[in-house]
Amino acid sequence: MPTGFIGFALDCMGNMFCFKYDELKEKKDAKVYIFDHDFCEISEEADSFSKWIKKFNSI
Repeated sequence: MPTGFIGFALDCMGNMFCFKYDELKEKKDAKVYIFDHDFCEISEEADSFSKWIKKFNSI
């Protein structure tokens, strides 16, 4: 995982959900990113943890 990200959960394929460290210091409800370990790429998964957890729980 690139420097500056903090992982907190894995999906079923081994990809890591993470926060960007700098955004955690600035916001109470930071964006959630996913690190694709196959391609070593990070993309935004949700624009807040609250929205991510609601989406995750609806599955």
